[in-house]
Amino acid sequence: MLEGELTTAQFARLKRDVQKVIVEEEDSVLFYTLRSPEDVRREQMGVAKGEPEWLI
Repeated sequence: MLEGELTTAQFARLKRDVQKVIVEEEDSVLFYTLRSPEDVRREQMGVAKGEPEWLI
């Protein structure tokens, strides 16, 4: 797990860099953007591997 505060540009660069190194048919990377307790966004890159238990 990696956690940090990023600007919009830094987040876009991170996603581009991750895209370059993952094997999309095998790897699963999840990005969570927490703007507030009511606004949590989840973005997936690569293979779906099921929902985290705390989301079910």
